[in-house]
Amino acid sequence: MFTVFKTGVAGTIINGGLSMRKFALAAAAFGLALTAAPAMADDHEKPEMEEFAADWYQINMIKFYSGKRARAGELLDNYLNKALEGTKVKPTEIHVNVGDYDIIMMWPMPAGPKQFGWAQNPYFAEAWENLKEVAGGEDERQAIIDEFDSLIQEEKEMLAHIDKDEAE
Repeated sequence: MFTVFKTGVAGTIINGGLSMRKFALAAAAFGLALTAAPAMADDHEKPEMEEFAADWYQINMIKFYSGKRARAGELLDNYLNKALEGTKVKPTEIHVNVGDYDIIMMWPMPAGPKQFGWAQNPYFAEAWENLKEVAGGEDERQAIIDEFDSLIQEEKEMLAHIDKDEAE
């Protein structure tokens, strides 16, 4: 459900903002660069990749259906936050007073953006098991997740970071 790459060439093509002619020219230029790459790569060392020093977050901006914000808060307080307590993925909740959304949740990403490529996120596996215990079983856990999801009118998700040298 998380969509990080909604911009750029692919997003523009999907949204119809790039004409077929411009796309063909861009593809041709990209293809020419690729054919020259092997020739340029001869006798060159592969540069070392330096990891970007940042704390990464998945940001969820959530708008609840009218009159459902209080119930969503109850589910967060009574179940979800209890299940996340003590894990590495407990989000920071920002309650919005004025604006298009009701709550902003900043989920820490201990391993950074590479977490999106994992088949199963071990950081959320612990929270998922905790929620089963807090809820009273597997069916109850799923009922809580389904109810919370049913309260959401709109949700936007983003990837963000804080530079480590700025945070210190």
